[in-house]
Amino acid sequence: MNDQIKQIAERLRGLRDVLELTSEDIARDCDISAEEYRLAETGQYDISVSMLQKIARTYNIALDALMFGEEPKMSSYFVTRAGKEIILNQGDSIYFNSKLPHGMKALDGKTVRFLAVIM
Repeated sequence: MNDQIKQIAERLRGLRDVLELTSEDIARDCDISAEEYRLAETGQYDISVSMLQKIARTYNIALDALMFGEEPKMSSYFVTRAGKEIILNQGDSIYFNSKLPHGMKALDGKTVRFLAVIM
């Protein structure tokens, strides 16, 4: 299947993971079949723009973010990284609109401290 489809599928899995939802939760919330959503996450299925639009609207994210992995206006978040990894490392920071769905997760069972500054 097309590399772009595989990348979209990866972003769908990432969104679901960050929001700590099951594929059934997303299917229900977006009024799509659970099987169609599960196929979309495999990267082996031609994902329709209408499905992506439903997901984007339901979770209040830019359609561009799902389709291309970036937002043209960076309206939802800004990342300052000490390195080039997508995972935040010690010394990194992220600024985002906390009204949008988001989550924080420690990796590899490690303990982590989050410092939240609300302005």
